[in-house]
Amino acid sequence: MRADPSKYPRLAKYGVGSYPVAYAALTLFGKLVFNTRTEIKVEGQVPVGSHIIACKHESSVDAPLEHYELSDSKPQKLARHDFFDVWYKNLFFTRSESVPVDRTGEDVQLNIEAANYAADRLVEGKPALTFPEKHRHQGHIGHIYTDGLRMLDLLARRRGIRVPVVAASHHYEDGRSSIKDVLNPLAPKPHIRIVYSKPRYIRDFLTPEAIEEWLAEEYIAALGFEYINDEYNKCIGNLITTC
Repeated sequence: MRADPSKYPRLAKYGVGSYPVAYAALTLFGKLVFNTRTEIKVEGQVPVGSHIIACKHESSVDAPLEHYELSDSKPQKLARHDFFDVWYKNLFFTRSESVPVDRTGEDVQLNIEAANYAADRLVEGKPALTFPEKHRHQGHIGHIYTDGLRMLDLLARRRGIRVPVVAASHHYEDGRSSIKDVLNPLAPKPHIRIVYSKPRYIRDFLTPEAIEEWLAEEYIAALGFEYINDEYNKCIGNLITTC
């Protein structure tokens, strides 16, 4: 049975729902853009069915790129709630299978509803796309927050399923990593390398810090040591957990 956003009043207020025609149109446009305007190399693969993508947030291209790569499985994207407050952004995000989350943590009810709806979609066999750093951190590793991943895992297990987590990293090899770089027909094509880790289960980790360390190690291995900056080096003893 299709997950029902009407059960969640805060999500219904934002217009979250099923828009198959609009989703198909956005997906077609995305495939046209990425197929003609980028050179993409993929390393690794995501599991079939339910899984959580924990994506390193390098660029504004990250979410559209994952939508393009995973469009056939209709990933549920968790996006910052202020994107939904502007009508034209709301049209895009609600029609691309996104739900709003308050990354400040102040709107607790919204985040609870978003996590539960994403868990409902996981039961349907749909992936969930998350960005544990919350903000873009180009060229270095930001603080990794695992509370969202652990909440999704808990809610999925309460629904009777175990869901693996995959770390995803995007390496914009020539430095062109903006939406303008992708859309500009006069600019050289951006070369993008997508790296998916082997899947792991949250319950395999003894502490939240162990999850952070795993994700940080996967991001660094995928992006190269040139991405470690002074801020990271100061925190290397405990892998960013206090920075």
